[in-house]
Amino acid sequence: MRNKLLDKITKSMLLRERYTPDFKSSLQALEEIVSTINPRSDRDRGKVQLAKEQIFNLKKQFRSLDEELGTLRERVSVLEEDKGDNQNKALDKARK
Repeated sequence: MRNKLLDKITKSMLLRERYTPDFKSSLQALEEIVSTINPRSDRDRGKVQLAKEQIFNLKKQFRSLDEELGTLRERVSVLEEDKGDNQNKALDKARK
């Protein structure tokens, strides 16, 4: 996955396009960066561990928000369909 991300960024730079990563890519990149840090003291180890926990929590929260967003989009779609059906019925009544 990392190679695909780097390839995408490189391609966008070469084509002079602006690359805007989504939250999943950003968190994945951050997780990879934190996992490569080699702490030299207990204090630094604690900071790295805390950063890993925060990334884990962010992933969980984003996953939850993404699911909620999907549910809300479905609801809006259903409401729009119902609204369209009701408008069509009202137009049919008006025509009669």
